[in-house]
This record gives sequence, structure tokens and C-alpha cells, in this order.
Amino acid sequence: MLPDPAVTGSDYLIDDDLLAGAPPDPALAAAAAGTLTVDPRGPLYSAVAQALATDAATAVADGVPWNVIRIPGMSAYEVRVGLSRHLQINSPADWVSYLGTTLDHGGIGDIDTVLRVRAEAARSAGTDLAADEWTGAVRDWLHATNQPDAAYAALDRLAPAIDEVDGWLRETHVLPPGVLLPGIVGHQASYAVTAIRYGAQSGYADHAAVTQGLLAVVDLITGRAASWREYAATVLAGAALTAEPDERRARFAALLPAVATCLTARDSPWRTLRYPLPELTITDFQEDSWDY
Repeated sequence: MLPDPAVTGSDYLIDDDLLAGAPPDPALAAAAAGTLTVDPRGPLYSAVAQALATDAATAVADGVPWNVIRIPGMSAYEVRVGLSRHLQINSPADWVSYLGTTLDHGGIGDIDTVLRVRAEAARSAGTDLAADEWTGAVRDWLHATNQPDAAYAALDRLAPAIDEVDGWLRETHVLPPGVLLPGIVGHQASYAVTAIRYGAQSGYADHAAVTQGLLAVVDLITGRAASWREYAATVLAGAALTAEPDERRARFAALLPAVATCLTARDSPWRTLRYPLPELTITDFQEDSWDY
């Protein structure tokens, strides 16, 4: 696996267009075929709401409120059976281990590292880089950091797929012109929040475990995108780039309506909450009055 290049988002600017209520991009509005639902009893503007917002696209795709921990209409027994059958999760310890894998950079490491090195190279150059330019920049970084041959092979394998998904993000206007895909951390965060929901629903995760998990998600994504729109691209691109090559376009197309809905619905957390997230601590979650 490629090492983390330690690229940061400290020089990112916050895109306030969505927060200011600017009209949504027509192409995104046309693609927004999902329905965003909100539980009036759930958090809307708190630390917990910010963490749950990272999984809003999955909630839209599944037809459940984005701002709840427990999934309506599902019993603990039903969830436990599903976790056992599909993920071999049969205890709180199993669930903790699984949540750890969703938060581990290793699961998306090569893809995310290549994208982050590319973004840093483009920032250094002050312009977008053509395919041969950015792959050359990543090769230079691999050489400078004394990476093994396997790292070069990973780049050769991933570069065509990244360029292909880049094209889809431009065609659908998920990414505006001149903005590079910063990684696929949103895909990772969505998986983690879904795991937290299942932990709460099954009874394998108590209030303290859920709180710690949500804080870990916030830590994971802070500074990794410049806006919810960039974050949305990391969700969508991650779904496509982690799929098998012959399933890549279908995965992208299947999730696009939910992502577009989150970017265009007036009451979406991606339009009512600021991104990047502030530096939250466990105290913010403990003082946040919420239950599940």
C-alpha cells in the first residue's frame, strides 16, 4: 500500500454558495431524483448532526431520515441476523473490530493517496494537470519517497480509472470546473456512519461507543475537502473507484441521484451545515442533548 503523503487541506477556502441559498446547478437539480427526509426529533445543527450529515447520501438512497441513529422500522433481532449473515458480526467486540476497519485508511489507501498527491501537485503548479502530467508528478513523489515497485504498479492500475471517474464528475457537474477530486474519504466516512447505525440498532454499541464512533468520523474527514460539494465528489467517486471495473459506471449512476439530492434539497444538511467541520471534541458530543 502507498503511504499517506500527509497532504492537508489547510489552504482550502470554504464554498459558501450552498449555505447562502444560491440556486442549485441545473444539471445537479435534474439528477436529484431522491427524497431527503428529516426526523423532527433528531439533531439538526449540533455536533451529532454534523457527523450524521457525512452519511446523508446513503440515508437518501435507503429512504431513511438522515439525522437519526436508529434506523426506523428495523428490529434489533433483524439487524443482528443481517450482521451475522453478511459481515460475521456476532458480538460487541466483532462490531468494534468492524468499525475499526471502516475507519482504517488502509481500506482505501492506494486510491486516496494517489488522489491526494495529485491534488498537492496541482496546487504546487497552480493549474490543472493533464493525465500524463499528474501521473508524472505522482511518480516523482514515489521516487522521492523511495517507494517500492508495487507502488508504481498501483499508480499504473489506478490512473485510467481515476481519469474516467474524473470525467463523470465533470459531466454531471458534481465537481465544478477547476476543482480536483481531493480523495475518496467521503466513501469511507459513509461506511463508518452506516456501521455506527447498525451498531446502535443491534444493541452491540451503547451510547458511549456511538459517541466515540461519530467523533472518529469527524476526525477522519476534517480538512479533507473544501466544501460539501467536494465532499460529495469523494462519496460518489469512492463508490465507483472501489467497484469492479465492469461495475464502476453502474455504481456511479446508482448513487448520483442521492448525492445530487443532498446538494440541491433546500433542507439538506449539505446546505444548512458548514464544511469543513470545526474541531470537535468528545465534550461537544457529550454536551449535545441527544438520544437514540
